[in-house]
Amino acid sequence: MHEDDHDESDEESLYSDDSKFGNWKLKESRNFDEKWAKGHWTAEEDSLLHEAVQKYEAKNWKKIAEDLNGRTDVQCLHRWQKVLNPTLIKGPWTPEEDKLVLLLVEKNGP
Repeated sequence: MHEDDHDESDEESLYSDDSKFGNWKLKESRNFDEKWAKGHWTAEEDSLLHEAVQKYEAKNWKKIAEDLNGRTDVQCLHRWQKVLNPTLIKGPWTPEEDKLVLLLVEKNGP
């Protein structure tokens, strides 16, 4: 197939109009470049992310992402907020937290 040849099935896989998931925006905005489809985070990337978050005070995620080759601002933000942030409390809720939630639901509704 020549560079100018066009296969409609290829286009459909690259540009989805499924607005339920907003896929076409993600793929179209990045021209579906493979560098954005990076896999698992390495320990080195985690370390670089931690340094960049401190450097930019967790405020400018585009700048933070620039310090990590091949990662987007959204990937960096998600990794920090859901995995690396040292203020995260992981694990089951305490009995006190459970009681507080039940009290607040009883008071304010679900």
